[in-house]
Amino acid sequence: MKLITLNTHSLAEPDYINKRALLIAALLEEKADIIAMQEVSQTVAAPPLGGAAPDGYIPADDKIILREDNHAVIVAGELEKAGLSYYYTWIPLKIGYDIYEEGIAIFSKSPITETDVVLLSRVDDFHNWKTRKVIGIRTESSNDWFYSIHLGWWDDEEEPFRDQWLKLMQHCDKKLAHDGACKVWLMGDFNSPAETRGEGYDMMKQSRFVNCHELALQHDDGCTVIKTIDGWEGRSSAKNGLRMDHILCSKPVVVAASNVLFNGICHPVVSDHFGIRIIVNEKQ
Repeated sequence: MKLITLNTHSLAEPDYINKRALLIAALLEEKADIIAMQEVSQTVAAPPLGGAAPDGYIPADDKIILREDNHAVIVAGELEKAGLSYYYTWIPLKIGYDIYEEGIAIFSKSPITETDVVLLSRVDDFHNWKTRKVIGIRTESSNDWFYSIHLGWWDDEEEPFRDQWLKLMQHCDKKLAHDGACKVWLMGDFNSPAETRGEGYDMMKQSRFVNCHELALQHDDGCTVIKTIDGWEGRSSAKNGLRMDHILCSKPVVVAASNVLFNGICHPVVSDHFGIRIIVNEKQ
C-alpha cells in the first residue's frame, strides 16, 4: 500500500497552474492508494459547479458547495482524463487570505464507503482562519480509517495544538474501541517539527500512534519545510529543514520506505511544503 500526504498550498502558490500540472504528472507516476491533501482551496468568487457532482466525488456534507476552480476537483478530473480514477472528498474549513475557501481533501483508488468529519478547534467559524477540522474515509478495500490532518501551533493561546491533539486522540480512541481490528492513519501537516523538544512532536510520540518515518526500513531525512513559511515567522528556524509533515499509524506496521516527495529531487517542487510517501507491507 502506498500513502502520500502533501500540503498543496494550491491556489495561493505562485505559478499555480504550472505547479498543478507538475503535481498531476507526479501523481500519475506514483499511483498512490491514498492521498491526503491540505490547504486545498477554491476561490470565494468562483461560480459553483453546475450539473451533477463530479465523477468520484463523495460529499461529506450535502451543504458543501464545489466551485469551478476547486483544486481537488480539477486534480481528480485531470487524473481521470489521463486514465487514473480516484474517489475523493473535500471539506472547506475557513476563509484564507480573504479570497479563498480553504479546506482539506483525501483521495482513494478504492471506492469510499464512509466519511468522517471532526471539529478539533474551540471555534467553528468559517470566517475565523484558526478553525480546524479533519476529514476521514473508509474504503471498500480496507477496514482502516484514513484522515487528512492540518493542526494548529503549539504556542497558539487561542487554538493550541495540545487541545486539538487531545480531541483527535479521543475521537480515534472511540473508533478503535468500536473496531479493534482496524487501524487509524493520520496524514498531513501537523505544524509540529520533529526537531523541537517538549512540544507537539513529543506529545505525539507519547500517544498510541507511531510515526511511519521512524518505522521505515529505508528513509531519508524526512524534511518537508526548508524555508520560513506563513505562520512560522519567528517560531522555528528552517535553515536546516523541518520534519513537519507526518504519516502516523495507530499500530506498528512494516513500512518498507518513507521518502520526501516534491522536493526537486523526487518530483518537482509544487508547494511551500514537500510531501511524504510511505510504502507499507500489507502482509503483516
